Amino acid sequence: MKSMREKILETAEELFMSQGYKKTSTRQIAGILGITQPNLYHHFKKKEDIYVAIMETLSKEVFENLETIRLSEDSTVKKLEKMMLYLHDRHPFDINTMMHDIHYNLSENVAEELYFLWKTSYVQPFMALFEENKAHLRKHIDIETAVHHLFVLLSRYLEPEWKGKDVQKEIQYGIDLFLYGILEKVPYSEA
Repeated sequence: MKSMREKILETAEELFMSQGYKKTSTRQIAGILGITQPNLYHHFKKKEDIYVAIMETLSKEVFENLETIRLSEDSTVKKLEKMMLYLHDRHPFDINTMMHDIHYNLSENVAEELYFLWKTSYVQPFMALFEENKAHLRKHIDIETAVHHLFVLLSRYLEPEWKGKDVQKEIQYGIDLFLYGILEKVPYSEA
């Protein structure tokens, strides 16, 4: 049986990831759980503490699972697909809302802590995968920038409205587009 703390985190995670930090209230979390706000505050002093606890737990889990996929025997393209599908299946989230929350709705020290968690748990496994395949990348490619562009391209499939939908083909198409571009070949005059 889950503890009340676990129930609070589970409910809050769903709300934060679907509607953002600012639009989620402790009153809403308590109401869904059928508890009073003072009961919620017994477990967490403030809303920001709930958000940090969720992100710490989630980041650890995400990193471990992304690393397991990265270290598998699959091809690089298959690993990218599985990593994005894992993120979609584990917790759909709106990257833009999450980054906005981190930068504008949380205290500066918490924002720095959460951005560090984002980089080390979500971004780092993708960077390591690209680093392992650096010989196949164009020489001027900055790996961190490339990973950020991958997330921008595929972020729509991580949003809550895609939860429960089969996005595998869309993610495959997005990865293909990311890796190989849209041109059949570079025109001779521009080569």
